[in-house]
Amino acid sequence: MAGYHWVITGAAGAFAAVVALDFGVDVWATHSGIGFLSEIAGVALVSVLFGAYSWIIAFVTVSPFFLLTISLARALDTRSLVYFITCGALTGALLSVPILFLPHEASDQRSLVEIIMWVVPSCAMYGISGAWLFWWKVVRPKPSE
Repeated sequence: MAGYHWVITGAAGAFAAVVALDFGVDVWATHSGIGFLSEIAGVALVSVLFGAYSWIIAFVTVSPFFLLTISLARALDTRSLVYFITCGALTGALLSVPILFLPHEASDQRSLVEIIMWVVPSCAMYGISGAWLFWWKVVRPKPSE
């Protein structure tokens, strides 16, 4: 489990960045002046809160997939970035399934296919972010090696 926190931090950081961009675009389009600054501060707070919440959820749900990835890496004797990114993407995609079953707002007029086309790649990207950070901090060959 060494470095597990890097996986979770990378994924939660990517999620927080997407939340900030999503809400930030709306703020940019609709506010100006002092109202803009206060709204951006609100976006930052929401992003941090969503990031912290996703960190906790990911910490609980990702561990079996992380252990499987590490076990297979040891069995295959690999330190490949491609291997870890592929495992991260698959983990993110698998963990998007429970998100698809969450209730949606009545005002959301998107079809299930449209929702799937947004949620699955987003979750795969979070998994890739976590996997890359883990590989960078823990797995990659160090210059002295």
